[in-house]
Amino acid sequence: MRRAELVRIARRLKPAIARKDFIPVFTCAYFDGKTVTAHNDVIAIQVPCDWEFKGGLRHKEFTKFLVASRSEEPVWAEMQEGSQCIISMGDTKLTLGVIPLEEFLFNWPTDTGDEIKPGDEFIDRLRQCAVTLGVDPSHPWRMGVTIAFDDDGVRFYSTDDHIMTAATLKRDVPGGLVGQAFVLPPMFVRELIVFDSDDPLVTINFCDGHVQAIFASGLKLWSRLIPEVDAGRYVRLTGMYDEADMLPIPPDFKGVLRRVASIDSPKDKHQRSSLRIVQDEHGASLEFVTLDRMLGKVTTRLPIDPEAVEIDLTSYATLLLKALPGMTEIGFFETGIALRGLDVMRAVSILAPNADADGDEPKKRIRRPTAGDRLRTFLVDLVVEPMMAADALQAIDKAGFKLSTETIAHVRRSCHIGTRKVKDGWEWFPAEAIQDQDQPLEKAG
Repeated sequence: MRRAELVRIARRLKPAIARKDFIPVFTCAYFDGKTVTAHNDVIAIQVPCDWEFKGGLRHKEFTKFLVASRSEEPVWAEMQEGSQCIISMGDTKLTLGVIPLEEFLFNWPTDTGDEIKPGDEFIDRLRQCAVTLGVDPSHPWRMGVTIAFDDDGVRFYSTDDHIMTAATLKRDVPGGLVGQAFVLPPMFVRELIVFDSDDPLVTINFCDGHVQAIFASGLKLWSRLIPEVDAGRYVRLTGMYDEADMLPIPPDFKGVLRRVASIDSPKDKHQRSSLRIVQDEHGASLEFVTLDRMLGKVTTRLPIDPEAVEIDLTSYATLLLKALPGMTEIGFFETGIALRGLDVMRAVSILAPNADADGDEPKKRIRRPTAGDRLRTFLVDLVVEPMMAADALQAIDKAGFKLSTETIAHVRRSCHIGTRKVKDGWEWFPAEAIQDQDQPLEKAG
């Protein structure tokens, strides 16, 4: 077999090769003379391969050997004693250990289950859901893509805890699948979309406990199915947003989001944006107010539909920008921001990231205040009401709290405090008492 063809096959198998070497069989490619298979205990990939060698080879070392060479000679494998084989291309040779096929932990299933011929629209819905693909294993419905079958067709759902995507596809469904719902694991969804881009998907088989995708080239992709007994959480969420209250997305909406997102970050609580629909003499406009620690208050306005109702929300421009592709309408609700396209809807959360998906209030994390928290609160109060500030700061100094130079200087300036060096440290004096002191003092400032 030619080197270029083996390189192409090895790269196809890479997603099913385990990254860690804890279990050697999960890092090998297994040849049986007609196909080659890899399995990492999450997904399995099988590719047609007309190579006479039989056995398991370490995928990483085998691929490196093939890629490093530029030889156009055929690749040969010759078994040696002691579970060894020699891979050769012309004058280039590599000795690798071989794992017998009997030790391969995965047997490709023979049952076909309920078969679906997906088509381009099916893949398009999966691509839409992949934008908000969840990876939270603690809740099945927050992981991968939930796919539900009913008499009207197929419904697709996904959420990454910040954005939810819901898509529908009207088509015939096999009777055995009607009323069932499953979760397609994230890795299976990603590889399904990648493979389909240059190797059209022909069929998907939903079997007992697993799913199998077959492509035009003969490549097969396998994964376990995560049972999802109830997709009602998503149904309740999508029912919160009334299509009648949706507005056309303004033409410059994406540009405004990009400008706001340049200083907006979901990872920083100090940079979240307040979204308001305001009505004034100029009509209705969407106002973003972002508080940045370096830039201060940044306000951006965008004219929108005059019929928009005033509302005040808090969200992140980065999340809206992520949810925007393919959407044509937008709606602002007390429970979230909804975007709608053709047979697809996305909802951007305005609650905390750990809010429950069925609409419950977010669970606030309760943290006990530390000594530093109490000190910061006290200093803020001290600046607002500087009575007895000198005595208070002297007590703090003797208690051993380590205050930064900037903090001390700020409080001294705000409270008009002077200091004097004494034997045990520093004394703190109110500004009005400075004139009564005999010794020279360092003035605040």
